[in-house]
Amino acid sequence: MSPALQDWLLRLTKQHPKTIDMGLERVSLVADRFLLQGFPMPVITVAGTNGKGTCVAALEAIYLQQGYQVASYTSPHLVQFNERIRINRQPLSDDLLIDAFTHVEQARQGTSLTFFEFTTLAALWIFYHANVDVMLLEVGLGGRLDAVNVVDADVAVITSVGHDHMDYLGPDLDSIGREKAGIFRLRKPVVYGDDNPPTAVMKEVARLHTPLYLYGREFEIDSSGKQWMWRGIKADGEKLQIPLHTSQLNKSAIACAMQAAELLSAQLPVSSQALASGSIQRLAGRFSVISENPLQVLDVAHNKPAIAALFEKLYEDYPEAGEVHVLFAMLQNKDILGSIEQVKGNICAWHLVPLVDDRALGTSDLAHIIKAGDPDANIYCYQSALEAWHGAQRQSGDKPIIAFGSFVLIGDLMRELNLSVD
Repeated sequence: MSPALQDWLLRLTKQHPKTIDMGLERVSLVADRFLLQGFPMPVITVAGTNGKGTCVAALEAIYLQQGYQVASYTSPHLVQFNERIRINRQPLSDDLLIDAFTHVEQARQGTSLTFFEFTTLAALWIFYHANVDVMLLEVGLGGRLDAVNVVDADVAVITSVGHDHMDYLGPDLDSIGREKAGIFRLRKPVVYGDDNPPTAVMKEVARLHTPLYLYGREFEIDSSGKQWMWRGIKADGEKLQIPLHTSQLNKSAIACAMQAAELLSAQLPVSSQALASGSIQRLAGRFSVISENPLQVLDVAHNKPAIAALFEKLYEDYPEAGEVHVLFAMLQNKDILGSIEQVKGNICAWHLVPLVDDRALGTSDLAHIIKAGDPDANIYCYQSALEAWHGAQRQSGDKPIIAFGSFVLIGDLMRELNLSVD
């Protein structure tokens, strides 16, 4: 990353008094000055507690296999900011990002924007002027008040609704579902990642007269045999080659992508071969196995549903794994105690990592929480992700090492271990 782009990103973190300040008023005002209305290409917006990145990656694979030009906006990044804004799966250059930032800065005319709002507008400006066939937008937080919701979706996807970001989205699944359903548009189709949406989601479907497609009802991937099968509204019994390390959670997210592509097939026809290509897309940091012997896995799971899915997948694929050593870090707004209590019986040692993030807990505070949930826990604190990695390697012997708890942690490890995001 160039010094010029680093300087821009640093300035953007200081431009608004709050890191998160939900609402569409500011971003809509600046978007109107951009004339970012009536995007010429179809738009798929993807919300959800977990599985959003997997869904977008699967959609990228489907459309690229068919030969379309694809714009994608996701967050957060793992190694460098450029990963967030992509065309044809390639991160954009520093120069193009700086050019977009300059245009946003001119258009905002003193309007205060959060980091995410500013960078979302930059992505939209780039995509608006790019010659692409489809635009994929991942919601940052919630849906209704998230900056990407300034754009009307032709297909809205909710991969999952779980307990996360409750300080912003509400105390229960119904409240969280209501916020995520804010991406729905009148009579535009909705794809949902299970067959039992919260009541608030169903009310929004009824209010907007949106066609609803549920995983397990209208579409699904059947994993009853070794060769998984896809069933959608147009395809039935299509054979798929699902990667070994695809969890149930990611499987439903992939299926959501395939169903969304089917729903847009009148505008963007896709072959069965292209559709199936979405099932083999691997995404960095999602059960990324970097060593089999001894087993070493990196996963960005950072909330209770994702952490539960991670350990379920671990013992499904490696039933002999037994107790594991974990590298762990978490942001302070997460349900840390709840996350610890659901997996503590599988962990023989916690190797705690400090994160360079204002929202992160220090290792000593994290250790106190772990002890509260597991008084007998073995805990080791380190000064960096790499130091923790080497410490876990020294102590683990032939036991597995699993790193999870934060995108920031996994990104730090990938940088330190020179692992690619491709």
